[in-house]
Amino acid sequence: SEDSLLSAANMSKRDTRRPIPMFAMNRKNYEKVARKELKMIVESASDAMFCIDERGHILLTNDAAVEKFGYSKKELTGSNISILMNKHDRQHHDGYMERYMQTGVKQVMGKKRELTAMRSDGSTFQFELGLTEVKLGDGKVIFVGFC
Repeated sequence: SEDSLLSAANMSKRDTRRPIPMFAMNRKNYEKVARKELKMIVESASDAMFCIDERGHILLTNDAAVEKFGYSKKELTGSNISILMNKHDRQHHDGYMERYMQTGVKQVMGKKRELTAMRSDGSTFQFELGLTEVKLGDGKVIFVGFC
């Protein structure tokens, strides 16, 4: 169906209007709905997920990430993703991102890697990271990590 999942999900029980199909929306409304739907997808995922901007700041995360890393969503949102990394990766992460944004050369993007993460209590654990670049309609780029 071409109908927006979000439009259907947001209809109240008393609202008998049909949701607006995504293809019938103007670009601004389409992007607004798409972003809300992305948030719904991330929040409902059973794996830990993070959406970060090109500077490494966490834009969005989910309950699975909160449980795995021991931080609240409030603590994570706006923080640099490097707070979840071991000391070596934390020191180099911003440089890795900067280099990728300048060159476009993929070192990690689209690949899975075994890494060491750090929880809020300082304990560490091994995990597998999958990382994807998402180009938004407004020209912005976000990165989505799954672990």
